[in-house]
Amino acid sequence: MSGEKRITKFVSKKISKVKWRPPQNRASSQTDVFISGSWDDEDNQVSVWSVAKEEEIAADLDEFGGLLEGEPHRLCHLGLAGSVHDLCFFNYDLILVSSSLGGVTLLKHHSNSQTLSVVLEWKDLHRFHSQAECACTSVAPHGDHFVTVGEDGRLCLVNMEHRTPTAVIDKADSCSINAACMLKRDECATVNSSGQLKVWDLRQSQDVPRASRLFLPSNSASGERCALNCITNHPTQAHIVATGGQDGALSIWDMRQEKFPVTVLSAHASHLWEVVFHPNFPDHLFTCSEDGAAWHWDASRTEATPIFGSKDSVGESFHGSSAKVTESKSPWLTCQAAKNQLEITDLLPGSRMPINSIDIVDCTLLCGTDAEQIICVQDLVVA
Repeated sequence: MSGEKRITKFVSKKISKVKWRPPQNRASSQTDVFISGSWDDEDNQVSVWSVAKEEEIAADLDEFGGLLEGEPHRLCHLGLAGSVHDLCFFNYDLILVSSSLGGVTLLKHHSNSQTLSVVLEWKDLHRFHSQAECACTSVAPHGDHFVTVGEDGRLCLVNMEHRTPTAVIDKADSCSINAACMLKRDECATVNSSGQLKVWDLRQSQDVPRASRLFLPSNSASGERCALNCITNHPTQAHIVATGGQDGALSIWDMRQEKFPVTVLSAHASHLWEVVFHPNFPDHLFTCSEDGAAWHWDASRTEATPIFGSKDSVGESFHGSSAKVTESKSPWLTCQAAKNQLEITDLLPGSRMPINSIDIVDCTLLCGTDAEQIICVQDLVVA
């Protein structure tokens, strides 16, 4: 029997996204503040939460009285038009939010007064020619810029200091682009409703960013098309990417040498909505689904195979140029052949309502649900 502790907070809103705030000190992985976004309501909100500590509860019973240790309590919130599709911290106190109305809003969290304020808005980054509502499905920051993608198949590159995009690809895809992540400063990966994964070259020397690599779903030969809903990259090996599909499958891609997934693992019974690697222990991965499940995938006992390169070897970069890389191992590239060594734990047994979003820090997993709950799964074993 696993020893996880689960704390459920009822929030009266369907939660579309949850994200931990990055630690203020890069040398530490400790953080107790997170953000959430809601959807499918007339009054949707972005909220900032703190996880109650035992010493805080004891010191201030007026504010924290009645809270359990580890229970979230809301610090502040701000109403936004449209449903929240994605959100993330740009830095310690700046938050990027994408909405169903096609725009992105930059918020600032003022920790002294515990308030949220709007710093800047980029409206109508995504739109249909019919002027019908078009969601900005994902926002991916890196350095001083961020990438957005949307239901219109558009990709926008935005500099934080500019009010208009620095580059736009109007027809990046003929279908909805569902998610994006930055691989490095000049490269972005996207997934779409046709089951394709694309890598985009964002170098400033080009007039328009272009797709430098195209990856196909493993079932493309059969003519079937299964949408990919989410994407994330390995925290230390950016060439390793994980995606989640409409069919509930978890796919692992090696983007240096493969056109198809290296590993495809049958997972959930319905849409896999989000996948995250543990930032400090990336042999541990977490997924959530429309079927109400949140799973912990432990590959730490899987025998890892050395993967491409060493300090003295030369390999091909994403751009096709030669680059030295460091020898490393990853169990995720060998899971297909070692499924019996992969341990999977259902962290929310009995849950039936969709789990839309998850995020992990240290030993605590956040879950945002359609049951109008935020669930904290604590004391996970990830070392």
